[in-house]
Amino acid sequence: MLITSSLMYAFSIRAAQKQLDLQTNANLVQIKDGIKKMVEQYQTVAVALADDINIIEYLQRGGNSYYAANYAAFLLTNGKSNHVSVHVLSVSNSNFISTTNLPKRYQYPFNRNWGIFRMIETGDGPVVYTNNKDSRDSDTIFSIGYPVKNSSNLLVGYVIVDLNRECVEDWIFAKTTANYGFHIAILDHNSFVAYNSIDSTLEGLGVLPSYVPTPITTGRYPVEIYGEKYQLRIESLSVMNLLIAYDVPVYQVVQDTRHIGGTAIIISAVSLLVCAIFSLIIAKNISKPIHLLSDAMKDVETGNFDIRLDFKREDEIGLLDRKFNHMAKRIKLLVQRIENEQISLRIAETKALQAQIQPHFLYNTLDIIKWSAKLNQNDIVQSVAVRLGKLLRAVMRTDAVFFTIAEELEITEQYLAIQKLRYGDILEIQIEQSQGLDDFLVPKLMLQPLVENAIEHGIEGKQGIGLMKISVAIREEYLIFIVEDNGRGMDDAELLQLRKSLTRDSNQNDSNSSGIGLYNVNLRAKLYGDENCGIVIASAINCGTTVTLTLPNKLRQARLNEFEG
Repeated sequence: MLITSSLMYAFSIRAAQKQLDLQTNANLVQIKDGIKKMVEQYQTVAVALADDINIIEYLQRGGNSYYAANYAAFLLTNGKSNHVSVHVLSVSNSNFISTTNLPKRYQYPFNRNWGIFRMIETGDGPVVYTNNKDSRDSDTIFSIGYPVKNSSNLLVGYVIVDLNRECVEDWIFAKTTANYGFHIAILDHNSFVAYNSIDSTLEGLGVLPSYVPTPITTGRYPVEIYGEKYQLRIESLSVMNLLIAYDVPVYQVVQDTRHIGGTAIIISAVSLLVCAIFSLIIAKNISKPIHLLSDAMKDVETGNFDIRLDFKREDEIGLLDRKFNHMAKRIKLLVQRIENEQISLRIAETKALQAQIQPHFLYNTLDIIKWSAKLNQNDIVQSVAVRLGKLLRAVMRTDAVFFTIAEELEITEQYLAIQKLRYGDILEIQIEQSQGLDDFLVPKLMLQPLVENAIEHGIEGKQGIGLMKISVAIREEYLIFIVEDNGRGMDDAELLQLRKSLTRDSNQNDSNSSGIGLYNVNLRAKLYGDENCGIVIASAINCGTTVTLTLPNKLRQARLNEFEG
C-alpha cells in the first residue's frame, strides 16, 4: 500500500511537472526565436542602410543628397514596428538622418570611445548594445549598430536602430502560447538588466531582481516572487551573448495533485507503522549479522586477516560466515606469499644493480700509471696505484651494501684525486658537508657516478677552469647530495634525453655509460627510499649542470637486515 500510494503521488507530480516542462520549453523556444528574428530583421535593415549609395554620399558631403538618402531610409524602414527609431549619423560632421527626434547622446560631436560607437568600430558586423539607465533618452532597450564605409573602406558614419520596450514585448509575447502567468528578464553575465517584465524600473541598471541567484549561471532554480513559489529557468541568448530568465509558478504543478497527496499521506502513515514493526523483527535476524559481516570486512581491508565469524547458522547468513572465514584465511596466505616474493625480488634486483656500478675511468687511470712510469715519476705511480686500489676494494666488496657518508665521501675523494692528476690545475673541487652526518648510512657508491658524469660530460672539453661543487646536507627526513659543475651544460633536447634515461624503459637499450650509471643510482635510491627519493637534473647551455640526489636520512634496521641478509 505504501509503495502504491507513493507511486501514484509520484507519477502524478511527474506527469504534471513533465507537462509544465514541455510547455515551458516550447515557450522558451518561441521567445528565443522571436528575439532572434527581431535582432536579425533590424540587423538586415542596418546593413541595407549602411550599403545605400545615397546615404554614404550624404554622410560625406551633405547638401542635396539629403533627400535621396532620407527617401532611401524611409523605404528600408517602411512597414516595420512603430516602436523602432532609426538614426544615420556622420562620423565627421553634423549630417544625420533620423526617423524621430535625434536623441542627445547621438548628437554631433559625440564620443566615439563611448558605448555603441566603440562597439561598432571594434566589432565585426552588426552589434547589439544594451542601453544603461544614464544613457537613455527614452525607453530604448537595445540598439543595433553597423558602420557605414565608403568605397575606400573608410568609416564615414554609423547606422543605429533603437528598439524600445514595446517593440521587445511585441516580439516576446506575440510568440508565446502560455495560459498561465510567467515573468521574463533579459540580462548579461555582469548582472546588468536590459529588460524586466515585472519591474521596468530595474531596466538599464546593474541591479538584479531579488529572485535571480548570483553568480548567474544557466540552469533551474526554485525561487520565491512576491510570496509565491516559482521555478526559474536561466538560458543563454546566443544572438546577443545575453541570458534570459524565465520563471513559472509552482502551483501549476501541484494544484492538480493535492488531493492525491492527502490520500497518499494517510496510506503512507499506516504503511510505515506496519513496516516499522516488521523491520524490528527482521533486523534482529538479518540486519545484525550483516552489520557484523560488514565490520569484519572493514577489518580485513585494514590488514587484519586473523578475524573470524561464528554465527552458527545453516541458512544463507551461515554460508556467508563460512565463506568469509575461508576468504580471510586465503588472503592472509596470499599476502604473505606476495610479501616474501617482493622481498626476494628487491634483494635480487638491488644486488644486480649494485654489481653494474663499475669505475669507467679504469682505463684512463691505467694510462696515467703507464706514462708516469715511462717518465720515471714513481711518486705519481705509487699515489695513483694506492688510490685505485682503495676504489676497486670499495667497488668489489660484497660484505656490505651500505657505506657511511664518511666512507662514501672518502671513495669520492680518492676518485677526484686521480682525476686531479689527469686534469691538473684546470679542475677545481669544493666539498661541503653539514656537521654530524658522518655516521649516516647510504647505499654504497651513490655519489661517485654523479661526480664521474659531471667530469666526463660537463667539465671535460670546457675552455678554462672547471669547477665542481659537492654538498651534503640533511633536510627533514631526507639526505640531499648536490653535484654542481660549471661545464658546457645541455640544451633542452639533451636534458630531456638524459632525464628519460633515468627510467627503466628508455634505459634498456641505452649504451651510454653515464645513462646507465645515473639510472642505477636513481633506481636504487627509489628502492631504498620512497617516491620522493631519486635524481633530479637541471641544466642549461653554458651555465653548467646541477644533479640533486635525495635519499632517506635513516634506514630502519629491519630494512638493513633485509638487504644485507
